[in-house]
Amino acid sequence: MNNFSHGGNLREAQDKYGICKKMMVDFSASINPLGLSPGIKKLIFYSIDNIVNYSDPDNKLLAAALSDELKIGVKNIMIGNGSNELIYFLLNSFHPRSVIIPVPSYSEYERASLAAGSCCLFSNLFSRGKNNFTLKNIIKDLDGTSGFLIICNPNNPTGNLWDKEELEYLIGKCQKTNTIILVDEVFMPFVLDEERYSVVNLIQSYNNLAVLRSMTKIHAIPGLRLGYLLGNQALISKTRLKQPNWQVNSLAQDLGPYLLRDKRYLSKSKVLVSKLKDLFYKELNKFDWIYPYYPSVNFIFCKLKDSVTDSEELSNYLARKHSILIRDCSNFRELDRSYIRLAVKSRKENLKLIRCLEKFGRRL
Repeated sequence: MNNFSHGGNLREAQDKYGICKKMMVDFSASINPLGLSPGIKKLIFYSIDNIVNYSDPDNKLLAAALSDELKIGVKNIMIGNGSNELIYFLLNSFHPRSVIIPVPSYSEYERASLAAGSCCLFSNLFSRGKNNFTLKNIIKDLDGTSGFLIICNPNNPTGNLWDKEELEYLIGKCQKTNTIILVDEVFMPFVLDEERYSVVNLIQSYNNLAVLRSMTKIHAIPGLRLGYLLGNQALISKTRLKQPNWQVNSLAQDLGPYLLRDKRYLSKSKVLVSKLKDLFYKELNKFDWIYPYYPSVNFIFCKLKDSVTDSEELSNYLARKHSILIRDCSNFRELDRSYIRLAVKSRKENLKLIRCLEKFGRRL
């Protein structure tokens, strides 16, 4: 498997398995199971004529809406065509000698680091099937020579959460060693009590902190792309120099402020995901050959036990027999073919996967 491949690639799955995209049930990409907010299609319809004009290169309306929502200045905000590209812009702005990356985690951190000419220092937070999710392994690497640290919170694919106090301690340690820390919070909007974990309100206090956020996953718009980076003015200004004009399309710019105002949808999404993930976890926990780690957000990290099967065999079975896609985690650093990740989807879809896993289990 490609070290930098991801879930949600329906075209690749269609070519590999010969199944129609409309028939696929995609558990490989962790997108809001509530689907699109009801007003989005209508807003796109009314905004469609705007595509005959260039989009605003400064994203002024969306930046102002984010500023009001987050209670920070517009100069502390950089908006991008999804959150992923902002990782590349940030690293290419600072060209750190090396980047500390706790693993397993999102593979684009490594890819973006290499693209910026940096080497990667991997801090293993997961060994022998146990989450050793502590600060000790990371702090020992903060010797002032790396220059950059990336933390994913909640962590993808394991789902671990750092609380704000732990992270602020780490941010302070980074500041003393002149290390910039990027906290990737793209899954944070799914967390019920996110104020306990998010460090967004710390960007005014630490000049070495950058926070990455996404509207893609919580609003179920991965095909539209919309994300933003938060940090002190100097950090954001320097990073913006790497971003071309018109990076964010006009539809995304028009939708952004509406998405921020749609509090009912956001609240409903959090509650729904919380209920669905707990039910899904309980059902997965009944299998004697699957060990699910308790989920914090809208995906469940699982270990396949006792070498009765592996992630490739299970992925192929589910795709070929049932048109279901799951995330094979064998290309994450420090993981092997005994790990998978399952998105939390609708109750009906989750039950369908459970039934298919029962059928597979009877073959073992």
